[in-house]
Amino acid sequence: MAHDSYANSGVPYEIGLKATSLILCSTEMGLLIFKSPFPRSLRLCIPFTYYFFYQFGVISRTYSLMMLGMTLLALFYKTRNENPYRFIAIMAMICGASAYGIVICAGISIVWLIEIVKNSSSIVRDKRVFALLSLLLIALTSCNQSTSFFMVDCNIFDT
Repeated sequence: MAHDSYANSGVPYEIGLKATSLILCSTEMGLLIFKSPFPRSLRLCIPFTYYFFYQFGVISRTYSLMMLGMTLLALFYKTRNENPYRFIAIMAMICGASAYGIVICAGISIVWLIEIVKNSSSIVRDKRVFALLSLLLIALTSCNQSTSFFMVDCNIFDT
């Protein structure tokens, strides 16, 4: 998804891949350093750990997009009930990044749905339930297509 813009513009594959990864990892590190609730010393050390420095920064895969999504989920978790569509849009981005993202977001969605059922008097009219249903449709659509918009191939519907 993010790499298509480079591929269509004629930029060499390696440069486009590294540039996309650099932009995503830099954005994520900026969010972690300036917006996270951790002590300052920890915030300044996090970018130099193995996963953030090497795994997400050097190995240019969809992990960098998934980690950015996870960071955004953590930042907007407290306001997920007031603005569920923003939270769902971030989860859709994670679902689109990899099949592992679908599993992670499914777990978050199940816990959130249980919380909604326990605290809501009418789940039929709750906008959070509609937001979760839209995420389910997005996840199923990205798994159903052989070459999906998000480039995730789950093969759960193939016979």
